[in-house]
Amino acid sequence: MSNRKWGALLLAAALSLPGLAGASNRPDLPVEGGGGGGIVSGTINLQAVNGCYVVITGTVTTANVGGTVVAWVNVWDDGNFYEGFPIPVPGNGGTHPYIGVYHQQVPVLQGATGVGFYLEDGHGFDATDTYASDGNFNDHTHICTGPAPDISGYNAIAIPTLGVVGLVALVGILGLAAMLLLRRRSSQIPG
Repeated sequence: MSNRKWGALLLAAALSLPGLAGASNRPDLPVEGGGGGGIVSGTINLQAVNGCYVVITGTVTTANVGGTVVAWVNVWDDGNFYEGFPIPVPGNGGTHPYIGVYHQQVPVLQGATGVGFYLEDGHGFDATDTYASDGNFNDHTHICTGPAPDISGYNAIAIPTLGVVGLVALVGILGLAAMLLLRRRSSQIPG
């Protein structure tokens, strides 16, 4: 094999090493939601199931900031914060679906109608920006009945994406495969 071919092969292998080294199971560091410019917009849809369960679906659209952006679905009732659900999504400029289930374990307070669900940039009192809301969702009863809903039939599955490191690894592996294929073909051509 010529020095030029070896050089190209070594270059392709070297390009794939940083991607392979970073392809461990470490999660990306989260990016702040709205304050860091990570969240652009979002939606929230609510459906009551079996009395005191609410299935929450929607989307979060992120800016291209890299890493993971965390949005929150916060649940409030008459000024009382009940619970916050984190929604980690890629900060890649895409729109990402989410799904969750909220279980109302105490009677709904009667100061205002229903319970409020808010898609926000922070957990509970830390939120500064609201992207979508239903401030008085009232389609569930005071008494819990039935089992938790099966949410497997809801179409809200997040699609994983390649980060920069994964893309570098993929390009490196494809480059190496191409070099090996070219080498094989050139050795088969009678010369």
